[in-house]
Amino acid sequence: LSISKAGESEEPKDDSLVETLSDSEATISELTVEQQGRTSSITLATLGIAISVASTLVAAGNLMTRLLLPTGTSSLPMISVLTVVAATVFPKFFARISETGTALGVTFIQMFFAASGAAGSIRL
Repeated sequence: LSISKAGESEEPKDDSLVETLSDSEATISELTVEQQGRTSSITLATLGIAISVASTLVAAGNLMTRLLLPTGTSSLPMISVLTVVAATVFPKFFARISETGTALGVTFIQMFFAASGAAGSIRL
């Protein structure tokens, strides 16, 4: 696969590593990335399931922290332990929603960085 600007032609240096597009040129926005020949598994159902599972794990971790640990202890370690245990006990289930969870995680971390950056650039 060779990507070049529209109207430019770039010959690959090593044919074994790079395949050129035949009879048409494509820009980066026109290319689709497929992993091992399969399409994306992100659907509305997997989005709902991933958010529900994450919310349930967070709620259970908060509850267990309040019941089992001293007051003032952060619930993050308990949530992490519950998540690791759940992923270990149910690997096939979590494998089905892993692509969706990754997409959600990337989206939320980008929103966090955008909000942090916006707050840092506003004069008070």
